[in-house]
Amino acid sequence: MKILEGYERFIENVNNGLKRVGISAHELAMMDHICYRVATGERYKQILADLGGATLLGEAIISGRPIATIELEEPLEAGGWRVPYLELPSPKQSSPYPEGLEHVEFVVIGGLDRFAARHSDLDFDRGGMGKDLNPELGLKDGDLSVKFHEQPLGAVVRIEHRLGRTLPQPQR
Repeated sequence: MKILEGYERFIENVNNGLKRVGISAHELAMMDHICYRVATGERYKQILADLGGATLLGEAIISGRPIATIELEEPLEAGGWRVPYLELPSPKQSSPYPEGLEHVEFVVIGGLDRFAARHSDLDFDRGGMGKDLNPELGLKDGDLSVKFHEQPLGAVVRIEHRLGRTLPQPQR
């Protein structure tokens, strides 16, 4: 996908940021997705309409706007990671973003509570800990923007689909 050009450098910067804050790759099972932000709803629809080399796994309304999970035909490979999914959020009206790669998310080894306890010196955003399915910790430190959870995004989307939490997908 053309929008992912330069992902190698982006992931390299994430790896450097993790080292800087003291998080080891050995604590993380996988980098399960990379998030690409768009500035307009039209751009969101355009990307979904032209998924060449990828499949729309699911789309759910989160915080009042659709967020798509896209399964890449060929996972991204960089910096020792193999990334199978792309998250594509439609923009929030109140929070404009420039278009581009914004954050990555990791599955932790050993649970979020243990992970957070090992890194009690870090200022995690715990706003996502109240989620009933796949709670998360967020971390922003300089140019580093990452989230941590316990289940891979693909599994969560499939569970949400079974629970009726995803939007019906148009027949293609």
